[in-house]
Amino acid sequence: MLIDTIDADTRRNENIYVNATDIVESLFKDFRPTNIFLLGIAFQSIKDFPIQDARNIEEGIKINNVNVERNLQAFRYGRLYGYDPEKVLSLVFPKEPTVEERIDGFTQRLRSEEHTSELQSH
Repeated sequence: MLIDTIDADTRRNENIYVNATDIVESLFKDFRPTNIFLLGIAFQSIKDFPIQDARNIEEGIKINNVNVERNLQAFRYGRLYGYDPEKVLSLVFPKEPTVEERIDGFTQRLRSEEHTSELQSH
């Protein structure tokens, strides 16, 4: 297995495995900012990353002047993933509500609408 091969020759406990292309395509409808997203993960996750200030990377993205806003966002999402992967995954791949959660939400909306109707009739 590829992961076993990678883990055998690296610091296994520091490796981060992420399906970056799927995440990036979901966020931007484009695979091209995947490397910038991965750069954000690396910046946020690697203790001795060679660049210490995120503003330097963002300035480089601006100087490059190619899809600046998209690349800035990809870098920032990557940083967020490095800090809180579940947050990014929940934004990109929201969990479908269970039947019970859907019923509870519907019931709450009905109660709210009934309450609003009562207030308006008085």
